[in-house]
Amino acid sequence: MIARSNSDLPDPDGPLTPTRSPSRTSNERRRQSHRSETRRPASRTARSGMGSGDGSGASTDDLVRRFHLPPPMAPSFDRLRVRLIQIREKPAVIREEQASFRARTSLTPEQFVITDALSEPLSPALLDDVDALMIGGAGAFSVTKTYGWTQSLIDVCRACADREVPLFGSCWGHQFIARAFGGEVIHDPERSEMGTVEVELTALGKTDALLGTLPERFETQAGHQDRVSVLPPGASELAANATAPNQAFRMDGTGIYGTQFHSELDAETERQRLVAYRAHYPEMADDEVFRETIESVRPSPHADDLLRRWLLLYAVENGAAELAAELA
Repeated sequence: MIARSNSDLPDPDGPLTPTRSPSRTSNERRRQSHRSETRRPASRTARSGMGSGDGSGASTDDLVRRFHLPPPMAPSFDRLRVRLIQIREKPAVIREEQASFRARTSLTPEQFVITDALSEPLSPALLDDVDALMIGGAGAFSVTKTYGWTQSLIDVCRACADREVPLFGSCWGHQFIARAFGGEVIHDPERSEMGTVEVELTALGKTDALLGTLPERFETQAGHQDRVSVLPPGASELAANATAPNQAFRMDGTGIYGTQFHSELDAETERQRLVAYRAHYPEMADDEVFRETIESVRPSPHADDLLRRWLLLYAVENGAAELAAELA
């Protein structure tokens, strides 16, 4: 296990409540005001006696910010606004990752907001104008290390828990969410996975609202050398395989999920990603091994719809009923 200083890992027993976000600009306020017209005045979880009518004339969004209430869910899928945080350096991979997340979520470009963690400031204010947050992969960066933006991204993840904003991490994002909430991530090249791998649901995974909609065993697209070795307190393992545990987890009672596999990739984009990061994996230096890995990539139809289902369940009003009708 890689040793980390106390400054690297937040106290798992520490408070999840973030500091108050800085004031929004006038443009942000106008955008939020516009969005408030399309969002229902009820929070993600039932809160007795709470609503927008407090006699003060404050809007629902004002109350959400003032009292850190869960934000209202989008009234329909086409009204969603979702942010993707990227940790990428290669322009081609940046574009491919954006396209892959849009395809797997079925969102339009207008519904999709991009934040580059390497060049843009990170703070809980990123949650002010979106219904959900996703964190992608990061071929050149390791969760076992600390960068200038690490603590800021931890604050964003913890703000998702505090505000009950749905959060999904794919591969590196999965590992980072685990670290943000007090789990442990290690560099383990002996258990690296590349190409298409099968994972199996745990007993809890079979009954999970999201993962339970998938078969007991299903194919996924992978590419990692780090892995989650210890889940955060209050998290449940939902999927695993013989190579690595913790292939998927959920922070209990929340819409916060992580998958070690790339939920945004299909077979074709998995091949593209393997080519782009071939030099990142020493075993791929052998031409025969690389060719066999590329040729072994298989479709992953069940995992391909996971992100869209997550949004339906946790970010859209009556989305669970829509998904149930689809699966009937």
